Amino acid sequence: MSKKGKKEKLNDYDKMLNKFLKKKDCVKIYREVRDGSEDVYGVITGISNDFLQLAENHEFKFNGEVVFRQDHYESIRCSKFEKTIKKILLAENEITDNKPVKTQLDLKSWESIFSDLKKHDIHVIVDCEDLEEAIFSIGAIGEITKKSVEVHNYDAAGKLDKKPTLVKFKDVTIVRFNDAYSKTFRKYLKQPKASSKKSS
Repeated sequence: MSKKGKKEKLNDYDKMLNKFLKKKDCVKIYREVRDGSEDVYGVITGISNDFLQLAENHEFKFNGEVVFRQDHYESIRCSKFEKTIKKILLAENEITDNKPVKTQLDLKSWESIFSDLKKHDIHVIVDCEDLEEAIFSIGAIGEITKKSVEVHNYDAAGKLDKKPTLVKFKDVTIVRFNDAYSKTFRKYLKQPKASSKKSS
């Protein structure tokens, strides 16, 4: 394909994404990761050259938001199935002038995204799905550098790890936030127990 053809194709693709954004269309994002498919359903709320931001839909409710790289999905579908879901969401007042709710983020880089999430005091769920040993980390955002972020991870019992988890931006595939799970659980987290020292 010629350079002109590629440019026209990219322009058409950008127009399609912006149309979905403007009309608040429901879409299905096809994503392939190391262990299989991890598709996302929702409404696009933000677009940049490198990232997409969505309000995630589950069982006719928006439960949180997601951000992932533009180069980390295979295709987008907006078929009769998604159009039916949108009709239901409109009828249920889940899609209005002010819904779904969008967190204002600078979608320039992972560094800017995590910096804004930290400013908003939002806990995150960070997935690195393409590693041989996938990383899943949930919690408050700690130190941020140009290449990585620290997440103060906690387990399923709500116990915080003694040390934050260091996540490299190059490994991050998707970030979730403002979901009911992390917004609720953060209120009941337990500090790690201090290690007892034996007296000499």
